[in-house]
Amino acid sequence: MASEPSSARVLERVERAYELGRMRRALLAMLPIAIVIGIYLVLGRRPLFAFVLGGLLVLLGTTWLWRGLDPGKAVGPGFVAGVIPVLLLNCLFLFGHSCPAGGCTTHCLPTCIVGGLAAGLGLAYLLRRVPGKRVWWYGGGLIVLTGLLGCPHATSSHLGGLVVGVLAAGLLSRLRPKSDGSVTD
Repeated sequence: MASEPSSARVLERVERAYELGRMRRALLAMLPIAIVIGIYLVLGRRPLFAFVLGGLLVLLGTTWLWRGLDPGKAVGPGFVAGVIPVLLLNCLFLFGHSCPAGGCTTHCLPTCIVGGLAAGLGLAYLLRRVPGKRVWWYGGGLIVLTGLLGCPHATSSHLGGLVVGVLAAGLLSRLRPKSDGSVTD
């Protein structure tokens, strides 16, 4: 006579199937981002750096999508907005700029700041109807990491430029006009 599975075992199987389904969905959602990072590995200037940073981005994105909540809501908008600094920096090189070996503060740093600012404002626009303040911070982190893919040297000044731009956008996006015309947080 075969024994019936206990309710605890059934519940364990259901939970495992549920988590595996969420993980599969997260991996499928990250596939386009992984393909873009793969293309950047082939065409980029620093393949090892792109491999490490791209791997970190895919790992973070997959984990955040799998777990859901605020981090999961930030993944898509964070990556989309994070493409802005990458495109700006690549346009800089497309039009003939070349950096010295130690890094560039005359063109790349301002481009990182402007790219971070534009990406942060874009993120605020994409998340304008998503409740919760923490979602924006998760997305801002993804902007900084994604933006570093476009930096030729990824020095601390480039990282700082992206962070300053994203934080400035965060402050600007928090200022909203009230119905009486004054500005509030």
